Amino acid sequence: MILLYHNVFPDVEYQKRTKSRIAISRSAFERQVLWIKKHFRIVTLDEYVQHLDKGGKTPRNLISITFDDGIRSTFENVHSFLSKYKIPSTMFVTTYHLDSGNLLYFTYFYTLCYESEYPSINVDDRVYPLSKMSERITACFKLSTAARNCGDPIKFAQELQQHYPVQKVNSFLYEGMTSYQVKQAAQAGFMEIGAHTVHHPYLSQLEYPDQLIEISRGKETLETICGKPISFFAFPSGDYNKASLNIMEAVKFKAACAVIPKGLGGQAAFELERIGIYSPSILKLQLKIVLYHLKLRKLGFRFG
Repeated sequence: MILLYHNVFPDVEYQKRTKSRIAISRSAFERQVLWIKKHFRIVTLDEYVQHLDKGGKTPRNLISITFDDGIRSTFENVHSFLSKYKIPSTMFVTTYHLDSGNLLYFTYFYTLCYESEYPSINVDDRVYPLSKMSERITACFKLSTAARNCGDPIKFAQELQQHYPVQKVNSFLYEGMTSYQVKQAAQAGFMEIGAHTVHHPYLSQLEYPDQLIEISRGKETLETICGKPISFFAFPSGDYNKASLNIMEAVKFKAACAVIPKGLGGQAAFELERIGIYSPSILKLQLKIVLYHLKLRKLGFRFG
């Protein structure tokens, strides 16, 4: 199975944001990985794909660890630990926020809602208070939903940012990696760099030419930085369509990671299933692994 992590925060910062729904603390991440290492064989995504059979299955004892988005603080909090234990992983990097200090549209929402620069925000004549953690969670969810439903989440966030700019000092947990860090990861020998588009759009909302630009330019940028081919891709937000799969083949990716595969046909390697890990609990991690091996997703259970 393939595990999906997003944000890994320093312990102190995590304690301030215990409800941030896609983050776990550094110490929790390390405990989880050491438990996984004890009970499974952790392999690179490249080796994982080599073990795929025609039905898209791999041996039950294999686990591959992946990270989405290319967040600088995540890289800084996992790199030395993974290096110490020589634990392979794949970091899927979105290129728009590399070096620039730019925020992706959803990391802007996280900064706006969780970092408390404003006591409230007004969006489309609806006021969202941000004083309590429960209010921040609700506001972030509502903004993310509205952004997706409008069909252009990037434009939605850019327009909102004109009214509610955020200070750099408050966005440090959500900024992108530097080019040096990407190159450092690619040369480390235990971490692979994968592509994750330029702006992190919902690919199914884009026509084929726009998808191709997002996917191919992200890949080309990373190849220039790393000095070698980028073979793996992860669909932003697990969203894709048939056109996305055609592009995977056209630009010569070896494999692509979804979250819940849609079964659109073609190569199984282009719709790899992943399990999202969003809790510091080892018990919940174990439960997700059990549910995965019981194939309960195919029976309609929604998890990860």
